[in-house]
Amino acid sequence: MPGDKPGNSHGRTAPERLLENRKTVSGKVIAPEGFEDRNVIFDTVPMKITEALLAEHAVFHNLFDYAERTVPRLKTVAEVRSLAHLVEALLLAHSHTEEQLLVEPLEHCLEQIGHRQTFHQEHQEIDDHLKRAQTVRSLKQARHHLLAAVVSSRKHFDKEERIVFPLAEQHLKSRTLTELCSTWTEHRNRAIGQDEA
Repeated sequence: MPGDKPGNSHGRTAPERLLENRKTVSGKVIAPEGFEDRNVIFDTVPMKITEALLAEHAVFHNLFDYAERTVPRLKTVAEVRSLAHLVEALLLAHSHTEEQLLVEPLEHCLEQIGHRQTFHQEHQEIDDHLKRAQTVRSLKQARHHLLAAVVSSRKHFDKEERIVFPLAEQHLKSRTLTELCSTWTEHRNRAIGQDEA
């Protein structure tokens, strides 16, 4: 818009826009600029944990696309290590939340269909590849392990979306899924130091 600073949407800084998005996900909506004085009421539909985690998966797939395009062109081990460290940090936060809020309540279901141990093994395989990508000295090996972690992550996400998420929808009440999403939002806010006011 005319008069806006470059990089600012509607005169808001990036942290302000991020806070607005976070509050929208948590069920609190801030009216966009220009609507403050109009008594406009925005009603939000509560989000389920499965929807929130699926949205995170979409973001990860974009990161994985970037890694697959970029890793073959990286020139140093340090560059690969840096990207592997970023992927590891993001996946760690995601998998911890997913494990605690979704997999643990469904542990008995996963055990019955023979997938409980498989899911834990897949997490370990991804972790091992990411650690190796950060410790090997060979550029070729670092690339290999980072890309192997990306491929394993994509397969794991696919399995979660085909098995875990439908199990959650089938065995947990809609209200429980919504409450788990509220817990997810609280975890995210604490992780970034943004407690609800």
